[in-house]
Amino acid sequence: MLRVGEPAGVGVQVQDAVPELVVVPVHLSLKMVFMLFSSGFGGMFLFQAIGVWVSLLSPRQIAFNATMGNKLSFAANATMFANMAVAFGLMGALPAVGLAAVMAYWWIAPAVLLASAVFYLATLHAGAAVLETRCEAMLCMIERGY
Repeated sequence: MLRVGEPAGVGVQVQDAVPELVVVPVHLSLKMVFMLFSSGFGGMFLFQAIGVWVSLLSPRQIAFNATMGNKLSFAANATMFANMAVAFGLMGALPAVGLAAVMAYWWIAPAVLLASAVFYLATLHAGAAVLETRCEAMLCMIERGY
């Protein structure tokens, strides 16, 4: 089930990468487009894999009639805040570094994409085994609610 359902979320996120090319106010070279897609898809695979592990290892029981409030576990909240801190930190640091310095190391983006894709595929494989062993315990804990 995990190997079938999880890639559907990845497919939805792929649609978000293309509009970025339309609204960019600078002249784009082929390296820039390659880096944009490599870093975008690399981040998507990395954060999807981290999200799968957080969901498997730190589920939280929820009340099914609750409509408002934070329904994430502590680990999910910590992961989300860490991801946002990294994203905003990089956005603040990259202008200080300069475009020329970033473009000099364009080959890092495809390496990150490859490493993230391998991590994501390994997560789907290993996560399926974890889900099989913890399935009943997770369902019982989640169904209890508050």
